[in-house]
Amino acid sequence: MDGGVAVKERARRTARMVGGVAAMVVGLAAMGWLAEQPSALTTGPVPVPTATPTTTSTASTSAKPQASAPTTPRATPRALTEWQGMLQDDGGWPCERTASCGLARACVDALCVACREDAECLGSEVCVLGHCLLAELAGCRSRIDCEAEQLCVMSGYSADARANGDLRSACLETRGAASNPFSPPRPPEDENRGPLAPVPNQDLLERLREGMQRVDGGDP
Repeated sequence: MDGGVAVKERARRTARMVGGVAAMVVGLAAMGWLAEQPSALTTGPVPVPTATPTTTSTASTSAKPQASAPTTPRATPRALTEWQGMLQDDGGWPCERTASCGLARACVDALCVACREDAECLGSEVCVLGHCLLAELAGCRSRIDCEAEQLCVMSGYSADARANGDLRSACLETRGAASNPFSPPRPPEDENRGPLAPVPNQDLLERLREGMQRVDGGDP
C-alpha cells in the first residue's frame, strides 16, 4: 500500500510540473505575440479620425455676384463735323414729363436725356445738337444751316428750371477773329450828332496836372 501511494504522489508531482511548464510556455508565447502587436498595448485615448477639408469648387465661387465697377458718364456722340461744345453725357435721371427736365433735356422712356428730334421736346421747342431750344431762339440747328466755314453753336444754359429760357443758337465763324454772335447789338450811332468841341491844349495840361496832384496827395 505504501508503495502504491508513493507512486501516485510522484505521478501527481510530475503532472504539476508538466502543467507548470506548459503554463510558462503559453505565457511566454503570449508575451511574444503582444510584443509583435504594439497597438494592442496602447493605453492612450483612441485617435479620432479627422475630417478631410473640402475644397470649394471654382463654379460655386464664380457664381457669387460680383460688385460692378463705377462707370464714368460718357458724352452723347455728336458728329465730329459739328460744334463740340456743351456735350450732353449719356446718363439720365427719372422723369415723368419733359417740362420737368433741366439742362434743356427731353423726357424719353422715363429718363431725362439729350433730345434726338423735335417731337421729344415741348411744342414750343426744337432739338438743336441734343438740346431743346425755344423755336424763336434757334438761329440754326446744325452746321448745315450755316455757311461753309461756320459752325452752329449755343450760348449756354440759363438760370430757369429748363435751363433754356435764354439758350440760343447761331452760326459762328471758325477761322480768324470772329465776333460773338450772342453779344447784344450795338446801339445805332446818332447821325445828327455834331463833332466834339475841341479842347485847348492849355486846358488839357491843367487837367492833367490836377489829376497828377491828386494821385501824389498834393493840393488840387
